[in-house]
Amino acid sequence: MYGTEQRIWLRHYLEQGLAKAVVAERLGTSRRTLYLWIATGQLGRDRDDAVVRYGPQERVKCKLDD
Repeated sequence: MYGTEQRIWLRHYLEQGLAKAVVAERLGTSRRTLYLWIATGQLGRDRDDAVVRYGPQERVKCKLDD
């Protein structure tokens, strides 16, 4: 699974003007994945600033609850 760190590095390398094949090799991903991230807009800076909100999870019923 690829995280935010790889996308930050990808954005940094692309801003420097490196070829996508070189970037893919440095990040250990395929060129297809890089093109997918670029095409779907997953490199936008607004993704990095998004607030993550966690809430309580539903309780899972187990045998001891009966």
